Amino acid sequence: MRISAEAQRRDPQLLTLEVAVDIPSRGGWPNLAGSAVILRRGPDELIDEQETDAFGKVTFEDVRVEDLPLLVFEIAVA
Repeated sequence: MRISAEAQRRDPQLLTLEVAVDIPSRGGWPNLAGSAVILRRGPDELIDEQETDAFGKVTFEDVRVEDLPLLVFEIAVA
């Protein structure tokens, strides 16, 4: 898993997070779709859940900078 964060232009206190999930046994693109990526604040507070696209990526918008140390990412391979 690779996570990248970029501040949003309209509000630098909000981030866009891109998560890339690479599962070598799937053989790469376009076979990386369908894994669930779950984003939580701490262990219990669900922020969002998305499924990866064919490139193995998901994007989470409007994540607060102050939440970065609390973020927990979970991957559920389809």
